[in-house]
Amino acid sequence: MSTTGETDTQSTRLDWRTRLSGVFLGAAGGMGINVLSNDVGYRGVAAATAAGAVLSVATSLRRLPPRAPLVRHTTRTLLALALLGALLAVVGPAPWAAYATLTATALTVTVVLTTTTTDTAVTLMVGAAGVGGGIALIGGGIAFLTDDKILLGAAITGCGMAIAGIGITSLTDSMILFGAAIIALGVALIGGGIASLTDDKILLGAAAFFVGAAIIGVGIAVLTDSKIQHDAAITGCGMAIVGIGIAFLTDDKILLGAAAVVLGAGLIGVGIALLTDSKILLGAAAFFFGAGSIGIGIGGLTDDKILLGAAIIAFGVGGIVTAIATLVAEPDRRGRLREWFAAQKRDPAGDDSPAEDPSRVGESSST
Repeated sequence: MSTTGETDTQSTRLDWRTRLSGVFLGAAGGMGINVLSNDVGYRGVAAATAAGAVLSVATSLRRLPPRAPLVRHTTRTLLALALLGALLAVVGPAPWAAYATLTATALTVTVVLTTTTTDTAVTLMVGAAGVGGGIALIGGGIAFLTDDKILLGAAITGCGMAIAGIGITSLTDSMILFGAAIIALGVALIGGGIASLTDDKILLGAAAFFVGAAIIGVGIAVLTDSKIQHDAAITGCGMAIVGIGIAFLTDDKILLGAAAVVLGAGLIGVGIALLTDSKILLGAAAFFFGAGSIGIGIGGLTDDKILLGAAIIAFGVGGIVTAIATLVAEPDRRGRLREWFAAQKRDPAGDDSPAEDPSRVGESSST
């Protein structure tokens, strides 16, 4: 209400351009739904229903105290069901893989959305992605073992077990088990590199060998709590992953190779940022790491590796969320961002600028 007791319509009424844009956007949305309904059918209805259910449950749980019994029991139940979905995607019938993966993803996203801090959300996302990706790799390794590719199958199975262990230890917050799982992953990658070398894939095998060695260094650094060794090993791991990306590019695997190069460059940046204690560089590098991971995950999805692709994409999303949280973590930086955004909406001339032509504002006069 205004000071004269009349409704202040001038500040609330929309001009004709805004109303017309709303009409066009509404029409476009309706036509888009009509087109999609013919393509996706009941699957689209199921996906929309699942998305609504996820948001509804997450919103309801976020209103409760984090330590409330209902929140704790619901979170554990959802994670257990997500694990069951991941297992079903690997060992169940092939037509069930996509649905089981989507179900596990929806359950995990529900748990992530119920958290109240960014650190907890990223930990849950990365931990669940590690477990899911590890299970997918174990299934792939077993397939190679049954195809008489013993060394490669054993290496992939070892990688899967180690990655699943990393996911579990990140959820349980056990640094000793975390370091041991990282070392096991490095050993498995070295085995994969040797398998590639015996198959005449020289560049790929050498790069995998060096990635494994660098990851072992990370694991030892975690166990010994050596920051310099930890950061240097991450940098070396990034360099080796860039080599893997180049190997994929030379083998005409463009998407996978480019994504691996971006991921490796991001890891190099993360290592350097940790060594120099640069938060800005760390945030930017984490963003590249996330983008590269998402690219690799998309490559897995296009190659029908549903669970593995979804898990790697979750890693990437976690990296991007970490990047954003790192870049805006400091109050001074958040304040500067708010001031900059507010300045973009103000008249640079200030309050002394000439009044705007009322005819350009819209239909603000009342009758």
